[in-house]
Amino acid sequence: MDLPELSSTSKSLKIAWVKRMIESNMNNWMTIPLDYLRHVGGTLVFECDYDITTLDISGLPPFYYEVLIAWSQVQALNSANRTTDIILWNNKNITIAGKSVYYHDWHQVGIKNNQRFYDLFCEKFNLNAPAVYTILTILRSSFPTMKPRPEKRNPHYLTKSESDFSHRLRRLGITDSDTIKAIYEFPFKITKETKLCIFQFKINHNILPHGYWLHQMKILDSPLCPSCGENETLMQMLASCPSVSVFWLKVPRWWNVNTHTNTE
Repeated sequence: MDLPELSSTSKSLKIAWVKRMIESNMNNWMTIPLDYLRHVGGTLVFECDYDITTLDISGLPPFYYEVLIAWSQVQALNSANRTTDIILWNNKNITIAGKSVYYHDWHQVGIKNNQRFYDLFCEKFNLNAPAVYTILTILRSSFPTMKPRPEKRNPHYLTKSESDFSHRLRRLGITDSDTIKAIYEFPFKITKETKLCIFQFKINHNILPHGYWLHQMKILDSPLCPSCGENETLMQMLASCPSVSVFWLKVPRWWNVNTHTNTE
């Protein structure tokens, strides 16, 4: 009948208001919507990959609420193709207690997207950005869930990190509690060198960076081992890679020569 589809027309008109609001940011008529949007950075929210249900916009008038809903559908199409330079604020994938995050003071000093965050961090401490990203990821994954502990720890009480590790060991067929305890203590008994203890701890908890993992985090272009061309997993990197296998074949010989024993 050559009539406009009312739902699409209404949505288009609301989307058009986004450009109007951004360009009129300093005009008097924007005072009210900006006040309601102050907890999400004002018109910055229109640049963010947000979910309307996680935004701190209580009391926002219905019209502006509908504008945000319409615009979020446009942003969802854009975010599907965005893999780098992600805006941290109001991000639907970065939430605390079910709410997205916006820190006005951080935004004011120039922190807006993930790359700028790491750039500022690295400029301050003279560090390499990819390395910082990797380290922060490892630290975050290794934090145990905070739980109230009894005055005297129950031997069966495990933090989340320890519990996950125990499950992995049991899936590998290691069920004896004394053996599991020995594995926990192993990193701190094999050496007095702190860095080596940490290295072994990361191996035990499967948080040592490797090619496949770094590729998944968009830090490396390829997950393949530079030596043999296979997918670089933790086991491949430490044991099954041919260049590493040669090393392990030489270890018993070196040990025998230096300790005057025979391990073969």
